[in-house]
Amino acid sequence: MMEQITQAAVSLLAAVLTLVTGAVSVKIKSYLQEKGVLAQLESKRKYADIVVHAVQQIYQTADGPQKLNEAKSQLIELLNKNGIPFTDEELQMLIEAAVKGMKTEEVPALIMKEENING
Repeated sequence: MMEQITQAAVSLLAAVLTLVTGAVSVKIKSYLQEKGVLAQLESKRKYADIVVHAVQQIYQTADGPQKLNEAKSQLIELLNKNGIPFTDEELQMLIEAAVKGMKTEEVPALIMKEENING
């Protein structure tokens, strides 16, 4: 009788450990996939920032649509070269975010420059 109880307890413990291991494996896989997606998104943002800053410096006399087309072209080339997938909508949002970020960087720089001239 005691041997049957022990055997049942061991079987139950093995089943519980199998379930826990399976659940932990799913969570770890999900976490790692999420990290990969976040890392890829961060790479896309950095590439967009680099391209937008470069286009702004190189094509200073160009108008907005010309700069946008050049930025798209260069960003597509860079992302494809590095094997990073993207959609057209994502490309547009990345460029717009990089331009907005660049413009907000310029405001403090202009204020500092003005303070240095007046101060």
